[in-house]
Amino acid sequence: MKLPYAGAIDLSECIGEAVDFTGVIHIVNKFQENNGHLLSMAHVNVKLDGYGLTSGDLYQGMQEEEIIISGQYFEYPLESTNIINVQFIGQGTVKNFILHVTLHSTINANGEMTAQVEDTNADCN
Repeated sequence: MKLPYAGAIDLSECIGEAVDFTGVIHIVNKFQENNGHLLSMAHVNVKLDGYGLTSGDLYQGMQEEEIIISGQYFEYPLESTNIINVQFIGQGTVKNFILHVTLHSTINANGEMTAQVEDTNADCN
């Protein structure tokens, strides 16, 4: 599934301005249920570009993560909340920062996944 992302985040404390982000969070989920045992493996790929709203400076961030859920005695829907940490590299002398993306996903009894970004916040480097 591809989850488009767009939004401005105030990063005044880190870089002195807000940044407008656009990009895609791509999730590939493999889901298996066997005799009451669940195995869910998700590969998450985040690719975002950001532009400073005052300066126009370009920031690029990319992160890949594997999320594995395994267990027994579960009920549907299955819900998971994970924080993906995306390192943003400023071009030239522009400061870098880390964007924390809180991603909430749900798997229904048919193995269908939905996901949404619940929160974003940043740390200065």
